[in-house]
Amino acid sequence: MDERKKQILQAIVNDYVTTAEPVGSRTISKKYGLGVSSATIRNEMSDLEELGYIEQPHTSAGRIPSDKGYRYYVDCLMEKEKLTPTEIKQVENFFAQKNTDLEQIVQATCHLLSQLTNYTAIILVPKRGDGSLERIQLIPVSLYRVMVVIVSDTGFINHRVLDLPHPIEPQRLQEISDFLQKKLFGLNMEKVNGTLLKEISHQFSNHGDFKNLTLELLEQVLTKSKDDRVF
Repeated sequence: MDERKKQILQAIVNDYVTTAEPVGSRTISKKYGLGVSSATIRNEMSDLEELGYIEQPHTSAGRIPSDKGYRYYVDCLMEKEKLTPTEIKQVENFFAQKNTDLEQIVQATCHLLSQLTNYTAIILVPKRGDGSLERIQLIPVSLYRVMVVIVSDTGFINHRVLDLPHPIEPQRLQEISDFLQKKLFGLNMEKVNGTLLKEISHQFSNHGDFKNLTLELLEQVLTKSKDDRVF
């Protein structure tokens, strides 16, 4: 896309976002001072429409950005604004707080983004069960507590702390973690079959309570959720 088309697309997006009204060539000519006539702008807008960057909602109306146009604007035309020292301090203070709960972190981040931009902020978290399992890890928290962390290739992260009736040696815990990683890596998170669960159950045969808790967790985490998680 040449420079003039970029300027016209940028003008259409900026004006449409502000007014929610289709943007005509005369509006661009008057407001944005591109140094070309309305006729030239109309020709360029026709080219942009053919390329799929803008659309005409109805005959004789101006143009509005298409999904492709918005994506190009965000990727190539939008100018990044620098944070003020006060805003930088806000961000630093936010991340200096100790908070390990993912849902609370996402909720607070959404609120912070809204404060900094004065816009509505929406965060859509990947659904539980989407994608394939990328990593599973068992992390000792104490003698009687273990954290299970599951990560999918979509970015979904779930963790849960399990209370153990009996302590498990770190070496044994690492063996179990390696076993699960080997068996579950790359597996679609909503297609864990009964045979695999039986194999995992056998591996945990010496730790009955821990086995039941882990299998319960895997069933919960690897099953696709019905609802979108929106903040």
